[in-house]
Amino acid sequence: MIMSLRIFVVIKLALRHPCFMLFSFNIGFDGMQDMSNSTSSNPSTLLPLELVDKCIGSRIWVIMKGEKEIVGTLTGFDDYVNMVLEDVVEYENTVDGKRVTKLDTILLNGNHITMLVPGGEGPEV
Repeated sequence: MIMSLRIFVVIKLALRHPCFMLFSFNIGFDGMQDMSNSTSSNPSTLLPLELVDKCIGSRIWVIMKGEKEIVGTLTGFDDYVNMVLEDVVEYENTVDGKRVTKLDTILLNGNHITMLVPGGEGPEV
């Protein structure tokens, strides 16, 4: 049963976005991820920075600490997950309502990132 779930997740995610083509995980009996396999013994396991690297050139949805969410095309990043994004749309919740800002290129500080969604189109406005 666990093998079926794993294959379904990989296929479903691969169909949604090319960044996920090699992304999979192993579930142990206690529901925790099995971290005993390294990438050399299990080629289907993908490290976080490898997943981000596969997303270069693709749209990515970045959920920030605070009230901001950013959607843009990932053009580069470093080991601290500082990111360069192009064709950016910034969504911000303010006391006056939602504000949407369009920007050409930004350098995003990785310390302020909460979650990345490869292929994400951002929040519903």
